[in-house]
Amino acid sequence: MAINSGNRGRAREWAKKFYEAYVELPGICYASSMHGNEPAIALTDRAEKSRYVPEHPDFNRALADDALLDVLKHSANPLGYGLL
Repeated sequence: MAINSGNRGRAREWAKKFYEAYVELPGICYASSMHGNEPAIALTDRAEKSRYVPEHPDFNRALADDALLDVLKHSANPLGYGLL
């Protein structure tokens, strides 16, 4: 539990060790401390070379793009997050 809700340095060290030990691993699934321990996924740079991320996605925008504002609002509100 300390890994996903405690000191972030400890979690970063674990992530580094996983990255070094499992060279084919494109990311990790973990319990989100920000969303009631619901599953969350963190992808590494290796995900781009895997089958998990399409080479040419149908939709690709920066989070700061105005085209995503409505999508982000609808996603953030149920989670209790505010957008600046």
